[in-house]
Amino acid sequence: VVVGVVAFAWAWMRLPETSPRHQGIRHVPSPGARHVVRTSGDTPPTSEPVGAVSAMRAVLTTPVSVAYIAANGFMFACLMSYILSSQQVFVDIYGLGGWFPIAFGSVATAMAAAGLTNSQIVMRFGMRTVSHRALMAFAGVAGAITLVTWAYGGRPPLLLLWSGLVILFFFFGLIVSNFNAIAIEPLGAVAGTASSMMGSYTTLAGALFGTLVGQFFDQTALPLSIGFMTFSFASLLIIVTTEGVSRFARSDVD
Repeated sequence: VVVGVVAFAWAWMRLPETSPRHQGIRHVPSPGARHVVRTSGDTPPTSEPVGAVSAMRAVLTTPVSVAYIAANGFMFACLMSYILSSQQVFVDIYGLGGWFPIAFGSVATAMAAAGLTNSQIVMRFGMRTVSHRALMAFAGVAGAITLVTWAYGGRPPLLLLWSGLVILFFFFGLIVSNFNAIAIEPLGAVAGTASSMMGSYTTLAGALFGTLVGQFFDQTALPLSIGFMTFSFASLLIIVTTEGVSRFARSDVD
């Protein structure tokens, strides 16, 4: 709370508005997307300046943005499921005790590695290619982990489960950052509103679905693995439905 108050006060006092008030923000239709928002300096004004409600309406009426925001909500549900179930899994099932923070943190390092990797490959292969293939890989690995966990009666060897989680969260890092960018890309000058709405929704969806998975904990890792598989397949279904099978499978550089 203290850090939040200090950050808010600092931003309020020290960060100037980046968009001049006289310029305004306008909502202009474009053949390339359902909605493209530009400043009035880019094109002749064709509508009234966009306020908060209009900006949110622009986000909610852009199908690509809605789809990727919804898909990201399911991916964050995977993250929150892990956060809310990891202590029970690592401590109650495997008895790691004081080693729990090491196990928990080591899985998270995969996301940092994914961030570095993404920065090197996204310009070469494109956001959609990287994120779509990472999502397919995530869903496939999640399904494999579920089968293995079920075969071991819900308690696979610790090293096997840990390795699977590291792989999953590496792909997670490649998915969410690119999904964010794809969702905001067509929204131009209301990208800030889109980012805020995405952050609010993904956090809420992740917390609700993650809590649901946590409530199903039964002294095995099966609820967690099923949650990963279910949420990733839901995300995959949304993106394939939105993009179409042919575009989903096609490389950005083709």
